Amino acid sequence: MHKQQNKLCVEAGEMPDPPHLQLVSNREQAMRYKIYVINLQRAAGRLAAMQKKFDDLGLAFQRIEATDGRTMSDEQRQEFARARPRANGWIPGHIGCFCSHYQAWTEIAGGDEDFGVVFEDDVHISAALPAVLEAIGPHLEQFDVLRLEATKHRVLLNRAKRFPVAGIDMVEVRSETWGAGAYVLPRRAAQQLLAEPVSRHSPVDFFLFDKGSSVVARRHRVYQAVPALCVQAKFDPVQARPETAYTSDIEHNSEDNALRHVLRRIGWRIRGFRNMLFGWRRIALAEDIVRL
Repeated sequence: MHKQQNKLCVEAGEMPDPPHLQLVSNREQAMRYKIYVINLQRAAGRLAAMQKKFDDLGLAFQRIEATDGRTMSDEQRQEFARARPRANGWIPGHIGCFCSHYQAWTEIAGGDEDFGVVFEDDVHISAALPAVLEAIGPHLEQFDVLRLEATKHRVLLNRAKRFPVAGIDMVEVRSETWGAGAYVLPRRAAQQLLAEPVSRHSPVDFFLFDKGSSVVARRHRVYQAVPALCVQAKFDPVQARPETAYTSDIEHNSEDNALRHVLRRIGWRIRGFRNMLFGWRRIALAEDIVRL
């Protein structure tokens, strides 16, 4: 079933087929898992930065050429959205981001590895990541999605359900959460994502993590690394430094949706204050995150 749904997404979103994937590092690593980095063709500088980060960590990765929703025709975007109706619609960035992640899920689901690790190309990474990935294998049945990153948004954790991996706590997330810049996805979970009806698709953050709107998010067990091992540049507390000041160019806001974006941010701030009163907290970052 997932091959048929992937075909729909390819037709509507012009996602690259699996042969587009490129091996970027020649470092050896165990084949129990594979790392994927989503990267737009025009973003060669970001790819070079990610390659240096992973080379320094002794990890290999494969590049997935990201889908750019802005280069799709109006007809293609409309076809994509018609198959995936939602009240707030789909902006081009959401379409491109979803199709890019969907391609990663397809590779994980059809691969021989036990799990995949998906990164966007604006992520800073902790030096502890290799040890965690090497040790996570025995715990794959305990979660469906393991978030490696932290954002500025608060989350509600269930600290009664947790397990340690290489000195990092993996804690169950009870609330919705946001950010799909870095996560671990077991092969069986990727297969489940691809088996979902196309009509249930929504922007990646909503699809994976919004328990209010997504059947997938309500059903799947989402865990969070504490402290977080990764951070997207747009959420990085040191982003003011020029050398770290870059943000995601896969998902973006169009000018037509600027007012909606401002209103959404205001709503987030109001909900954030309310949630803080009920025990929601921001996830701390690991102290050894490397920023280039």
